[in-house]
Amino acid sequence: DLKIETIHIDSKGISLKNDILLFFKYYYLIKKYKPDYFFGFTIKPNIYFNLASFFSKVKNINTITGLGTSFMNKGFLNFIVKLMYKIALLNSYITIFQNNDDLNTFKNDIIIKYKKNYKVVKGSGVDLNFYKYSKNLLKDKDSLNFLFVGRVIPDKGIIELISAISNIKKKYKNIK
Repeated sequence: DLKIETIHIDSKGISLKNDILLFFKYYYLIKKYKPDYFFGFTIKPNIYFNLASFFSKVKNINTITGLGTSFMNKGFLNFIVKLMYKIALLNSYITIFQNNDDLNTFKNDIIIKYKKNYKVVKGSGVDLNFYKYSKNLLKDKDSLNFLFVGRVIPDKGIIELISAISNIKKKYKNIK
């Protein structure tokens, strides 16, 4: 039986009121549906659902898809996010990391110091061993077109992408 519940999450904002409301929405859904499993993929669901389900039998499977700006900027927010993750992930059945760097950050920052139930998956990046660089690819085509799909923000590497495009276009005129 499939049930869909729409929950508005302010992914960019920090609002104590909105975050407390989100916690209670999750708590309400846990009581209403009594789920066996929860799959979380972003910071707020990973933290607030785990906290809301602390005394339930829900098995929380959390995926850390990236660290986000709260980990990049040191300060009070960084401290609070790490503390909340540390507490919330105590209730995690398993925590999945998409790369070893994020896992090591969580280990080094003592977020998962005592946990053994984590896994590293290959992530959502590009396998450079499978997609090997080939000079012939660039020379043999009349033109080669690229498309970027993503958020145009520095944290996602847009500055490096623009620099790379500029360097490639200087050498190969058939790139679009």
